[in-house]
Amino acid sequence: MKSTILAFLVGLIVGGAGLWYLLQNPEIIGLSRAPTQVAEAPATATDDLRAALRLRAEDIQQELARTGQIVRRNAVELASEVAGAADDTRITASIKARFATDRDLAAFPISVSTSNGRVSLSGTVDSPELIGRAVTLAMGTRGVREVVATLRVESA
Repeated sequence: MKSTILAFLVGLIVGGAGLWYLLQNPEIIGLSRAPTQVAEAPATATDDLRAALRLRAEDIQQELARTGQIVRRNAVELASEVAGAADDTRITASIKARFATDRDLAAFPISVSTSNGRVSLSGTVDSPELIGRAVTLAMGTRGVREVVATLRVESA
């Protein structure tokens, strides 16, 4: 239990540090900082965006020569994905902790995975009541949008 919580906290710290680093260095994800000097003022908002994303003809030619492809990611989308991954990790850890402290479910090998707030439970338990209990505990976790249980009942 302590190692699960410790691993979760370390994961949050590493994820937060990674997000901070990416936001401080947007060129890593294919974005550039606002130019310090602009030779000519862009004519439209589209030109502003094209310049910010380094999608001018000369930028594209240089990048194609260097990498052979053009890739850009929306920094807001990336930040949302990183935050979502941290939420999924927190949800999984919280559900596993609930199962570990539940006197009826602790003895069973229940696998928990989370993706975008959608929790998947798999493994075996002794009764349909325990499947209901596992789903109830999972649904009671903050951030869970859906629980899909493929738990099987196997008698001992």
